[in-house]
Amino acid sequence: MPDDRRLIEDYLPIVAIGEAASSEPRSKGHISTLHVWRARRPLTACRAAVYGALVPADQFAPQNGPDNKKQSLGRANAAKFVSGLCTYPSPLPAPIKSVADAQQHILEAHAARLTAETGNRVTIEDKGNRIHLETVGDEKPIGLCGSGLVEALASLVRSGALDRSGNFSRDAARLRITDEDNDPEFVLLASEETQLCRDLALATSDVKNLMRAKAALFSGMQHLVTSIGLTMADIKRIYVAGAFGSHMDIRSAVEIGMLADVEASRHIVVGNSSVKGARLCLLSQEALREATSIAAKMTYLELSVDPTYMDEFMAANFLPHTNLSLFPSVSAQ
Repeated sequence: MPDDRRLIEDYLPIVAIGEAASSEPRSKGHISTLHVWRARRPLTACRAAVYGALVPADQFAPQNGPDNKKQSLGRANAAKFVSGLCTYPSPLPAPIKSVADAQQHILEAHAARLTAETGNRVTIEDKGNRIHLETVGDEKPIGLCGSGLVEALASLVRSGALDRSGNFSRDAARLRITDEDNDPEFVLLASEETQLCRDLALATSDVKNLMRAKAALFSGMQHLVTSIGLTMADIKRIYVAGAFGSHMDIRSAVEIGMLADVEASRHIVVGNSSVKGARLCLLSQEALREATSIAAKMTYLELSVDPTYMDEFMAANFLPHTNLSLFPSVSAQ
């Protein structure tokens, strides 16, 4: 199997990052002064963590030579680059160039995520035996984007090929399930139907990862609502933001337990709301005052220290949920 480790899993210059973080100023204009932080999160450490999580472990390793030499050289190169990336403040134009280089590394590492060959619409019927997959540009696919994964998961459950625990049903789709390194896979398309040199498949580990992600999202919303004595039925509008939300099929997200099971009209897709909000605040004093007023009314909930949150998270790790009364329209299907 290909090595898909990230740089943060292999090596980061922790000492250099720690020294830069400890000396990072907190003067007016620094991002940390925008609002009160419950815990100090230095910009330099955050920058290193984000970069390290998004680029591959071998980002700086030479292409040729013995493996042990490639690893040592790769780590030395990584230390030099990340240390420069995390130096704050540093003389211009050094920080601008290092950030621009980091952005380019990330783009190169994820170039295939939203291309014409990325599957974004998936329909699975007849117990997993009939599959229709559409790509962004009507090309043969090389993978699935986020919205495609959500639809694939919902379709697998709907067709009976996946049970509520996230395990594939061999009785329903035995011809499409393979045991790959003890990680059963559901083959969406055979290799000749893709631009890959292998089948396009959804592994059990992929399913479990998506289930944990959707469980974290839903349990967070559920905990927030119940903490003030309300239910999801009391919420008039649920705003779905970001590029991922813009292309996601809302009904599929409800069916897997990612979004609340309320009337479809209550889910409002707003696109890149952070950029739109920043633009409004830059152009309008009234919008800035309103944003400041809303921020002042916010209450911070630390989920990690709440003893009841983990129970809610574990309950949401099913499709759609262990408590089916929270998803009446899904249960009635």
